[in-house]
Amino acid sequence: MEKSIRRKFSDEFKEEAVKRVTEQEYKIIEAAWNLGIHATQLRRWVKDKTTEANPSTASMGQKCQKVCRHTARTPSFSADDQWAPDCHP
Repeated sequence: MEKSIRRKFSDEFKEEAVKRVTEQEYKIIEAAWNLGIHATQLRRWVKDKTTEANPSTASMGQKCQKVCRHTARTPSFSADDQWAPDCHP
């Protein structure tokens, strides 16, 4: 069995790939297919780039995850209480 080789992409390639999604409004799956990369990889690059551009979003995402995990374990909450209002405008 052959060992797979990990591909490395230049910063320029990543930047152009992210621009296709953020500026040219390609769908992630479509842009990834056209570039010959996995959609999960492109999704990670987009997430990293948007978090880098707006660091407050990262802490908001962490707060939402905590709230969402809590509500998933607490059956007494109603459907309206699942999300914290400051997390999901």
